[in-house]
Parts: sequence; C-alpha cells; structure tokens
Amino acid sequence: MDVEKLATHKELRRKLELENAITTGSVLNRAELAKGLAAIADAMVSRIMASELSRSAKQDLLTELSSIPITLAHSQSRLPQAMKSAHYSPL
Repeated sequence: MDVEKLATHKELRRKLELENAITTGSVLNRAELAKGLAAIADAMVSRIMASELSRSAKQDLLTELSSIPITLAHSQSRLPQAMKSAHYSPL
C-alpha cells in the first residue's frame, strides 16, 4: 500500500512540476535556442560575405543584422534582463 502511495505521489509531483515549467516558460531550452539563433545569424553572414554585393553594401547589411536585438517574448522567457537586450554582432 505504501509503495502505491509513493508512486502516486511521485507521479503527481512530476505532473505538477511539468505544469509549472510550462506556466513559467522554463521548458524552453535557452542554450539550444541561442545555438540555433547563432547558426541562423552565421549563415546569413556567410551568404552576405559570399555575395557579389559591393563592400559597402555588405557592410550595410552586416551592420543592419548586428543591430537586430535577440529578444524573446516575456511570457516565453525567464532570461535575465541583461540577456534579453543582447545583440549579435558578426563584425
């Protein structure tokens, strides 16, 4: 009987932990998200640099890309404020 109660309590605890994680947005894997966003930015920089655009046009595009803040909606993120205003700068 005690083993069944313990198993039920563990199951209930896990269910509540998962519900809380979803509610607070902590199910978002920040490290994987950051790696994905960095890969996208790197691919864009690579395409820009490989293009036949003039040097000034490339510089303008890279400057524009580096000025885009990487932010997440508050409801989806619990990142510290300093991380929310981080910028990607490929230059």
